[in-house]
Amino acid sequence: MIMTLPKTVRSGTLARQAIISGRVQDGLTGAAPLGRITVRLLDRDTGDEYPLRGTVLADGHFAFHATPEKAFPGLAERAYHLRVEASAPRYTSDGFDFDVGPVADQPAEVVVPVPTPGIQDLSVRLFTAGGLPRTGISLTLDRESVRLEGRVVVSTDPDAGVANATVQQNPPGESSTTTGSEGFFAFVDPLPIVLSLQLRISAASFENTIMTYEVDYTRPVNRVTILLKPS
Repeated sequence: MIMTLPKTVRSGTLARQAIISGRVQDGLTGAAPLGRITVRLLDRDTGDEYPLRGTVLADGHFAFHATPEKAFPGLAERAYHLRVEASAPRYTSDGFDFDVGPVADQPAEVVVPVPTPGIQDLSVRLFTAGGLPRTGISLTLDRESVRLEGRVVVSTDPDAGVANATVQQNPPGESSTTTGSEGFFAFVDPLPIVLSLQLRISAASFENTIMTYEVDYTRPVNRVTILLKPS
């Protein structure tokens, strides 16, 4: 016996099209940004969100999809000025502007084969021109900068700060600062956008120390305690 699906199920499933798609990446790692990723489709003429349903996956891929008949009803007569904008906590946002249309005969009648025995090919209306579907949009989010402060203390007495110690960033920053009377320090400039950096610490009567510091971009101010060993 040959089984067929109800017509409404077949046409509704195949007529919904991924109209605009792409990927959001972390500018430092190339992977998906950390935390919740938000991707919005905006109408540049009004500044409002354009009413297409969007989906964002954990790996940074996103898509806006809809039934073409309803997505851009005036595509044959006018252009749509759009912007895709992505954001995530503790990242700077990024956007991409583009136009679609005008173009006649869109959406077009397309015959879609159904890979199920006994079910005939479907004729559906899909976007095939006028800049649609728009795929491969790449959005890059850069980390927001952070600052570093902390305290240099005596390794054998962590309650005792080391005064006049020099704390220097290794390249690429090469910034340096000096501790106060209680051993506290703070870099004036934000840290370079890197995953980790080396700190060189030196002070009279103490052994020089080199440490690798892993930057925590979830916090606008990073704090570190550095132990110096008496020489």
